[in-house]
Amino acid sequence: MMGQEDQDALLKRFLNEEDPAIAQACFETLLSEHVEPLVRDITRYKSRSSYSFGCTHEFQDEEDIRSEVALQLISRLRDLRRSGADAHIENFRGYVAVTTYNAYYKYGTDTARSEQADQGSKEMDEKNHQMARRRMVAGRGILRNRW
Repeated sequence: MMGQEDQDALLKRFLNEEDPAIAQACFETLLSEHVEPLVRDITRYKSRSSYSFGCTHEFQDEEDIRSEVALQLISRLRDLRRSGADAHIENFRGYVAVTTYNAYYKYGTDTARSEQADQGSKEMDEKNHQMARRRMVAGRGILRNRW
């Protein structure tokens, strides 16, 4: 594995390289040798630590998070290369780590909201069912009294 300086140099080369084939090779190396291992390590670490606190994340959750991080980083790196501006990432490893932690947090927050919404929906369905049942029973009583 390359050191931090080597990763940053590879990133700079990708961003500034005029030959598309060389830029693509740099891009693929960044992803396969630096992004994927770091993101995998962070998601595994977070999943294990979350599990010890009573939260459960399945392998699919980790895969979803890794995919989201990869998409964000690919998009950001390609945008930086296209812009040709002096905008750059000072510490690539740190940038990847922060992106991963943010995606992990967002995924957990979105999952919790979805679970709460599902629970709320189930509770509302049960309440609606109970109300409909009461109306039906009350309606039968009214009909019996009319006849």
